[in-house]
Amino acid sequence: MISADTLPVDLGKVPPIIARTVLAIQKDGVPAELFDRIRQTTSRDVEDDSRTNRYWLGNVLASLQQYPDRVVDGRNLTKDYAAVTRAEPQQLALRYFDGTTSHSFVALPPANR
Repeated sequence: MISADTLPVDLGKVPPIIARTVLAIQKDGVPAELFDRIRQTTSRDVEDDSRTNRYWLGNVLASLQQYPDRVVDGRNLTKDYAAVTRAEPQQLALRYFDGTTSHSFVALPPANR
């Protein structure tokens, strides 16, 4: 899933930008500097979240009866994010974004806001 927030006036610009970005990732992968910045930010956010009761109660324990492995997954989450390689986003883009199928959903604020 790809998500973008923009002003309503710029909605028409978003799909072509997403398409160009996906094609660039498929062709060349994610630039090393960008990948490192994203991984550092994501790893920090995941680590910060994993230290909160909200994370453990809302994401792990809430569905523990249905998914007993969630405790192990929760404990390994920071290691899992740190283990993602720069090649993986390119592999995923090649596998899941074939250019033949897509769906767009646009949510706009009410007109009186």
